[in-house]
Amino acid sequence: AKLLLKSAKMQPNPFLIRHHFDDIDDFSQTARAWNLNIDQLERGKFKADLLQFGTRDVVIAHADFYPGTYQRGEPPAGLKTFAILADPLCHLTWRRKKIPANAVMAFPPDAELDAVSQRGKFEIFTLSFTDELLADVCQSLGFREEKKLLNTKGVIAVKAQVMNELRLFLHQISSELRERMVKIKILPRTYELEFNLARNLLTALSCSQEKMPRRHLRTRDIALKRVEDYLEAFPNLPHTVRDICRVASVSERTMEYAFRERLGISPKSYLLAKRLNGVRRELKNGDPVSTTITNLATQWGFWHMGQFAKDYRKFFGELPSETIGKKKLKSQRV
Repeated sequence: AKLLLKSAKMQPNPFLIRHHFDDIDDFSQTARAWNLNIDQLERGKFKADLLQFGTRDVVIAHADFYPGTYQRGEPPAGLKTFAILADPLCHLTWRRKKIPANAVMAFPPDAELDAVSQRGKFEIFTLSFTDELLADVCQSLGFREEKKLLNTKGVIAVKAQVMNELRLFLHQISSELRERMVKIKILPRTYELEFNLARNLLTALSCSQEKMPRRHLRTRDIALKRVEDYLEAFPNLPHTVRDICRVASVSERTMEYAFRERLGISPKSYLLAKRLNGVRRELKNGDPVSTTITNLATQWGFWHMGQFAKDYRKFFGELPSETIGKKKLKSQRV
């Protein structure tokens, strides 16, 4: 009751985003409160759906996208964020750990997003709360281990039945947000939703099993980190597998195992994907009049235009000329 009567506190109007995307950067930029940088890792035309609802105390999102991606960035600032696989059959590596279907991912304070989705369609729920709301809900429910729950971080294994109930509840909330937004915007109804989201999540965490053990950094992990830093510093050079092995001081076999384990693809495929993503972003964001495909392609280390166009089409499902054509059409409409 206490949480339902806090209307005296100033509260911004709730926001709702419901949108379908066929562009990976549009998806990244539309997701509110998140700072996202997503690269496509697998071949196929990108498609995504995003449902996001937020108030002062809560931001909840239900997202699905295709194909596999490498997701980096930051969760909503000032909020404690949790993530749950919306589809238990999805394949996800989060912060270098393979995530089972019954896990809750609790972001450590000031943690960066570091996730890899693989093998087709991926679907996830994210929930972000203020510390104040979580503390209020803990006290209202009389949880004895309030501090332990509020300081939860990492990958938390939850009992399968409890996770199934939490997942079903979140799917029901998503359906309600899609169909009954007018009711959700009523202030008491919003507070009820905030309370129920926090209550169901904290209840699941209170039924958790032991935390998944931390994995010590291995040679593969260290090598990948060095390679990622190197590629961020020199993104558009035509790096070879031999180049990155030299940077990381590991053998090609070790590098192959590291990439297969972490990203599900070979180092060679990743290097190509990273450059293709870079060209696509510049084609979309550059001046539609002065931008030329040939100049951009060569800047990203593609010297054979025929092979470049073939690789680009296989990866994104369209030719580079179609990408830049969409940009020109959009600028003409504006």
